Amino acid sequence: MPDKPKFAYVANPMDFGWSGFPSVTEYLKKLLDERDGSGGVNAVRSFLAFYDEALELGLSIGWDADLGSSPDVRVVLLPDAYLPRLALVWQPESNGTTFVVSEVPMPWLEARSG
Repeated sequence: MPDKPKFAYVANPMDFGWSGFPSVTEYLKKLLDERDGSGGVNAVRSFLAFYDEALELGLSIGWDADLGSSPDVRVVLLPDAYLPRLALVWQPESNGTTFVVSEVPMPWLEARSG
């Protein structure tokens, strides 16, 4: 289960590479496929809480709550010593700015986010 998202960044537009990250829908399906019974349901609930909190963090750094005509929030799995860590990334159609929200710090994005 992911921790709460704690780090939010504004990044330059990302014009390619999106297909390398699963969509939220694809990730949820994978959670259910990999876990049978209540474990899958609990994993989905935990992820959806993470998702909601991540979008709230996005609002706090300037996202205008616009996902465009086809919401395409992507899930990024970051390697860690014991369990992968989660980040969500999205880019609204309105201005192309990329938003990244993560469980763990991403220092390479801090300079851009201020």
